[in-house]
Amino acid sequence: MAKGGGYIHGTLGLACFALVIAMAGATQFNVGGANGWSVPGANAESYNDWAEKTRFQVGDKLVFVYPKDKDSVLLVEPADYNACNTSSYVKRFADGNTVFDLDRSGAFFFISGVDANCLANEKLIVMVLAARNATAASPCAIARLFACCFVVMSVAAMAGATQYKVGGDGGWAVPGAGAESYNTWAEKTSFQIGDQLLFVYPKDKDSVLEVEPADYNSCNTASYDKKFADGSTAFDLDRAGAFFFISGVDDNCRAGEKLIVMVANSTTTTSSPPPSSSSSSPSGNNPPAGKPAGTANGGGGSKSGAAGITAATSGIAGVVVAAVAYVAAIAI
Repeated sequence: MAKGGGYIHGTLGLACFALVIAMAGATQFNVGGANGWSVPGANAESYNDWAEKTRFQVGDKLVFVYPKDKDSVLLVEPADYNACNTSSYVKRFADGNTVFDLDRSGAFFFISGVDANCLANEKLIVMVLAARNATAASPCAIARLFACCFVVMSVAAMAGATQYKVGGDGGWAVPGAGAESYNTWAEKTSFQIGDQLLFVYPKDKDSVLEVEPADYNSCNTASYDKKFADGSTAFDLDRAGAFFFISGVDDNCRAGEKLIVMVANSTTTTSSPPPSSSSSSPSGNNPPAGKPAGTANGGGGSKSGAAGITAATSGIAGVVVAAVAYVAAIAI
């Protein structure tokens, strides 16, 4: 797997998250500023004077900071607000650092849970507007942005993996005379978790079986873990260890249409350990090594994907910026 795939994926994720937050336009307000939720000082602005000058939107948050052993926050009805009635409330908060979501439009009434504090104007009315201004993103736009970010990050994750076309241009078939066997090719290839094998074959004449080692050795097509017969099978190498494949046609398997893939336990670039001679060439059925028919690169399979491309860190950063900018443009 190519180095840098995780970097791209992580950076795109952070960039998309920041973009969503920016588009959402939500604001967090610290009630009382640096002084927190407390009785206003003699010359201090009242909470309601501050609130009247502030534009609150659905989705914004209020933060009340106070000594939890000496004070609290009550969400109350208008009549209890006016009377500083601390014995009746809709909700009570006493954790010392209360974050309250303004989740609807309309009025919210808050008072201190201490009678004397409320009577000394530790109380607040917040009016929340029914809709955001035109510059804020709509929920649909934000949802589209999330969807686009998911696509971009999925592509970034895939960029670190490699797809190998088994058999190269010749596809999944009986190796031609003098062609390199599948296992000779596999022994020279470093497979990593996340890579993918692509088997291409005529679906009305062949298939791919994932089997156990004993069934691999005996070309037992009647017993298998998985069978694929769609003609273009993409198989994910989702774990470390050995994978055993044979053709679903007995004669094809006996003629060498069989493959063992060893997947490394990490994303390092060390070569995969070759399978034993008894597994890679059972009963002497594999053809001698050489160039496979129809394979231009001289291997039993071809390699494609972004893992074959190297890029400088600055280039990766440029891709990230461009991708996020594109996502923002199409999401709104």
